[in-house]
Amino acid sequence: MKVLNKGELIGHDVFELQQGSSSEEYWLENSLYLTEECLVKTELNAIFRKYLVDFNYFGHTIVLKSDWVKVKETVEKSKDHSTTYVFEQIDMWAQKCFEYHLDFKIIGP
Repeated sequence: MKVLNKGELIGHDVFELQQGSSSEEYWLENSLYLTEECLVKTELNAIFRKYLVDFNYFGHTIVLKSDWVKVKETVEKSKDHSTTYVFEQIDMWAQKCFEYHLDFKIIGP
């Protein structure tokens, strides 16, 4: 399991992680993409539901840096290799995102 970029997409049933929260566009080049399988087979779905206020599986969820810190602290305690592997890929992107934006958006499939 891995995080995808736009060029690696095969289908459209994915979560798009988008820098900032103001764009109304989709399928951006600088977004990250997670398959539903990836989210469900790791612990990320449960962690997102617990630590991201109003996590909307099929809609939009705004993720503030303070929310992301809570998610990161929980993932760092995880013993599930798939969860930590996928999260590390997302976190590298998120840290760069937070240099320029106050938040990012998760858009459900």
